[in-house]
Amino acid sequence: MSFRSIPVALLSAALCFSCAAESYQKVPRPDLSLDVSAPSVARVYVVRDGQVRGKIRSIRVHDGQKEIGTIAPGDFLCWERQPGRSVMKLVYVGPVIDGGEQETLLDLPLSAGQVAYCLIHIDSKGKPVAQLHPADEAVGLIESRSPAPVK
Repeated sequence: MSFRSIPVALLSAALCFSCAAESYQKVPRPDLSLDVSAPSVARVYVVRDGQVRGKIRSIRVHDGQKEIGTIAPGDFLCWERQPGRSVMKLVYVGPVIDGGEQETLLDLPLSAGQVAYCLIHIDSKGKPVAQLHPADEAVGLIESRSPAPVK
């Protein structure tokens, strides 16, 4: 590597890392040592799978009209809400060259005391795909990731 190419390499690395996805949660995170904090609420976990596609991009998560936060690979979101039917909206913050922001909706009816685990992956068109998973499959995924920081 020549002396002139070192600044170019450093600048390229800096730009790459500046595009890295960031996770954060805008709503309070409940006590994770409990299934639910009260029998009158429902809990939701959202986790991304470990795929490489979309790794440097985040996904914004909304529960109804409320923005919950953004999730990057390696982290998870967790919040509680009132039971009932809601629509979770996921927005993949993709580059314009790939079609820009792509969103998907997931019907999320929850009963009091229920815990829902939602796994997200990005399809070949850059759209987030969300699926509810049984607790026995999802708990291992949650344990292998970190909770997104609350802002």
